[in-house]
Amino acid sequence: MSGGLPKELNHRCRQVFLQCDEFKDYEALIAVFVTDELLPFKSEIRNANNRKQLVDFCLEDLLQKRIKSGKPILEIFLAALKDKYEVGNALHDELAALYKDVHLAFTKREVLSKEIQLSSRQFPDVLSF
Repeated sequence: MSGGLPKELNHRCRQVFLQCDEFKDYEALIAVFVTDELLPFKSEIRNANNRKQLVDFCLEDLLQKRIKSGKPILEIFLAALKDKYEVGNALHDELAALYKDVHLAFTKREVLSKEIQLSSRQFPDVLSF
């Protein structure tokens, strides 16, 4: 796992982001952060010297953040980024599929975490060795 996502999914995010016009420079990227949920995180995205570094910084920064309800910012960002492209556009479809896979990965991780917490409460002696 890398930053909360499986390595393969993290790599896929990076590859898809590199195709997006919004990662051509910092100003274009920050223009995605216009929704009520994303706006507070606009200033927390680091600037970079090149497109690849901007993608890496953005992914790293988004993976560490959640809104108050607990929803990962990366999911919200993917939805906003997807909406920048028309339905039927290959990039729109790729971002939509990526959103679903990222959502599923975070959901699985949260379920596993809750199961571990529950097990540690039910069987504290078994998990402490």
